Amino acid sequence: MKLDRNINPNGRGKYALLKLRELDKDRDGKTLGEAPEIIGALAVLEHAGILDWGMQGTESEFFVIERQGGWT
Repeated sequence: MKLDRNINPNGRGKYALLKLRELDKDRDGKTLGEAPEIIGALAVLEHAGILDWGMQGTESEFFVIERQGGWT
């Protein structure tokens, strides 16, 4: 495992984080993950090769470390 951290001049890190658990939450009788625009957005990112699901047991498996006290 390697810690891969990079802060760019614009203050953004090297990666962005999708809160996939939010896709399963009920929003007015539907889950957010059922929304066509969300499905389309994920498909666009995946097709462009910039979405990594970090599947368990694969070379790209990862985990997130959240700072105590939240993000700054």
